Amino acid sequence: MKKLISKIRILLFLMLFILINHEKARSQDFLTGAAILTASSKVTTALGNLSPQLGYAGASVASGAITQLGQLTNDLKALLGQNVNAPITSMSFEIQNLARQVTTAITQLDAVLDKQRNCGIKDIENLISTVSTVALQLKEGVPLIDAAKPRFNYFSFDGHTPGTVPKEGGQATLIGFKLWPEPTVRPVVELLNETRTAVLGTLTAARGSSNDEISVRIPKAILTRHAGQCLYIRVMPKEIRGSLFWKEVVTINEVTRAMCIPSARVTSLQIRAAIEYSCPSVSRTTLPAEGFYFENNDPVLERQVSETRGISVPEGCRIISLTPTQQNITRHFRNASFAFTDKSITANAHLGDAEDFNPPIGPRVVTSHAVWSYSVVPNIECNSNTPVSDPLVESSFVPMGESITRLSVTLPKNCNIPTSNVRFEVWKKHGNEKPTKIHETAWIPAGQAGVTNTANSDYAKLAISLQYNPGVLGGTAQVFITVTAPNCGY
Repeated sequence: MKKLISKIRILLFLMLFILINHEKARSQDFLTGAAILTASSKVTTALGNLSPQLGYAGASVASGAITQLGQLTNDLKALLGQNVNAPITSMSFEIQNLARQVTTAITQLDAVLDKQRNCGIKDIENLISTVSTVALQLKEGVPLIDAAKPRFNYFSFDGHTPGTVPKEGGQATLIGFKLWPEPTVRPVVELLNETRTAVLGTLTAARGSSNDEISVRIPKAILTRHAGQCLYIRVMPKEIRGSLFWKEVVTINEVTRAMCIPSARVTSLQIRAAIEYSCPSVSRTTLPAEGFYFENNDPVLERQVSETRGISVPEGCRIISLTPTQQNITRHFRNASFAFTDKSITANAHLGDAEDFNPPIGPRVVTSHAVWSYSVVPNIECNSNTPVSDPLVESSFVPMGESITRLSVTLPKNCNIPTSNVRFEVWKKHGNEKPTKIHETAWIPAGQAGVTNTANSDYAKLAISLQYNPGVLGGTAQVFITVTAPNCGY
């Protein structure tokens, strides 16, 4: 597909050269209406696919250009009839003139679209203004002119795509046919306002490489003053008429071309970021009391007793202390102690011998057992993690730089923990139009040192680098984004 488009592009430029310089290229008779119709379809499709990225105003301009080019292409198709495969140079001047108009528009649109494929959203106003220029030229239709009359086909600033107006102005070449027919008489070149009712200035004309070209310098001051407007360049070629004894300089005719100047509006970018993490929390509570009971019925021997009991402690909790309470039935014990682990209690006691009565006759009679009875309440401490997922925090919109745009946002963070996740979105806004999201990420895990990575956006060939600093600085974390956009060079 790319090879096919490249071949069509070469044919378009060659066709435009032949149509403008027909008398010099009669042998090049292999260019056909079919090639023009195919190229027109491809460029309108490409422009239509691009429209959503141009914002409301840009999409409207693109729609107008598509409509106008489609109408003229259909007119050309109707005139060609069954001769779509015949050389254009063999057709009538009417068909050649229409083909020239369509081919010029296709060539200019294809050139700026090719630049846009390499630069995405950078300098989008240059693209919109160029499409506006083409749309106005197409809207005016094909002028009914004599084959020998001067024509003004298009303009090209030095170092820029034909039809594109650089904001800084500069030297421009006006290209057509017989724009400077009389070598000794300078044509008049004027800059008109949007309605062509007032002359904004006269441009000093210098002869180009042939009679078909004029070189003029268009100052930056004029372009700045009329940013966002579509002005007109009017050329009035001159010739000398008369006899040997009487001569006069006359204007052959007037030819004009639209020149749309990029708006001063800029494309700005914004970052919206969020982090998620879990903050540790500590709580303390008690568990139900555990009862411990020992007794000794031996009236002679004392008794050492011990019991270790596992306690059902909730997940994430541990026993940190005990609160024992001696029960009223306790008697005849020497001492008692308690020990604990995270999930168990050990009770130790030394019971005395039981009280007894030794009658003169008969066996001993136990009158009071030794009893040890305690109620023990486990005091526990629980460690838990409380999930925190804050909403997106927005930065301010920052105008795009020449190639690099840096964005940052500070996020509140409730605790200093070693791990967290970060995600972000990049939004663009053109002028005062509604912002649109052009890039977003999933959650990106980050350790204590944060995270740094670079990704190529699916949108507009942007390279987006992330640097995330999770460390708490006054209760905050920082997200830094660097957006690198390729240079357009319209």
